[in-house]
Amino acid sequence: MMIVENQSHKAIFYGEAVSIPEQNPKLADMWFVQSEEKPDQSFLQSLEAESNIKLPQLFLEFISQCGGFYADINHSYPCAFDDMTKSLKLSFNVVDDDRTRRVTFTLFEGFDLPGSGGYHHETDILKRCFGLGDYEDALNGRDWKKLIPFASDNGDVLCLDYNAEGGPEIVYITYDGVGVYFAFSSFEQLLLALDY
Repeated sequence: MMIVENQSHKAIFYGEAVSIPEQNPKLADMWFVQSEEKPDQSFLQSLEAESNIKLPQLFLEFISQCGGFYADINHSYPCAFDDMTKSLKLSFNVVDDDRTRRVTFTLFEGFDLPGSGGYHHETDILKRCFGLGDYEDALNGRDWKKLIPFASDNGDVLCLDYNAEGGPEIVYITYDGVGVYFAFSSFEQLLLALDY
């Protein structure tokens, strides 16, 4: 059974996800676009088998139904429903050398499904950055192959992190100085933080 559906550019949540818009009422005021690329089931099955992971249903359905992007002269999408000049964004704290700083991540280009063109582009960058053992300190013991990129903002990336026990966390990767930082405990927590 589907738990996220796009109806007239609005995200509708069902089943185990039905309480998400109650916890973040702004979700009802957001304009979403379906992804142009549909989930490639054979790629997803291969990714899960090779990496020994299980992608969350909420993650896959939300990105498929509401993760798309397009722009016209005056608007960018996803955005606020009543003011399409307001792009969706996420704000979260990262701890960097015992200092806490606030990061605002703007979703100008929506989200990327695993297997999509954007996903492959970001995976290639991860491989070039971390695959040769460079910047190992920034990974803090993480295996870069267990990072699943799904959003980018001016070169910075959000990834599902399957290095964490008990399900994937969300990490923020910046290539400006190269750092990998905890952002959210789950994709649901990310949706609860979605704002404009």
